Amino acid sequence: MSPNYVCYDNKFYVEDQAIFRLNRAMKFGDGVFETIRIINGQAKYLEFHFERLKRGLELLEINCTSSELDQLEVCVSQLIIKNEIEKGGILRIIAQRAGLGKYTPKTNRVFFYIESERLRINSYELNKKGLKLGISQKVKIDYSKFSEHKTLNAIPYVLAAKEKYEGQFDELVY
Repeated sequence: MSPNYVCYDNKFYVEDQAIFRLNRAMKFGDGVFETIRIINGQAKYLEFHFERLKRGLELLEINCTSSELDQLEVCVSQLIIKNEIEKGGILRIIAQRAGLGKYTPKTNRVFFYIESERLRINSYELNKKGLKLGISQKVKIDYSKFSEHKTLNAIPYVLAAKEKYEGQFDELVY
């Protein structure tokens, strides 16, 4: 099987290859992400994901031009082909502020990291057994202007996922 690739700042690399040092996304959670389902080798609902990505970038005051989104769409298609995803898969786009700086960024330009993986299932699967639903005892999320965006600070969701697993729930409400 050929290696799996990622797309980092419009260039393709073998997934296990070291390609960057710590950046603003890792240091400060300075960005947003989208997770996109691939069915029959095609990213589904890309225009809706890009619209939410764009709104999240605007909220974080990270500049993203329409030509950068066009290039992102090309990279998404090329990555699916390079990783030979002909059926089902999942794609994750991380849009982050480029450059360095401490809390105050030195630039507001965007750059993208894209990864993908194959899934054994090509389409959405309905749950036929029902759900074991729980209410989180550890995580409470209050509404804010960031709530509708998938920011890189996903700690509440990580802790809720741990609680879900430990309590053997299918889903948790938090």
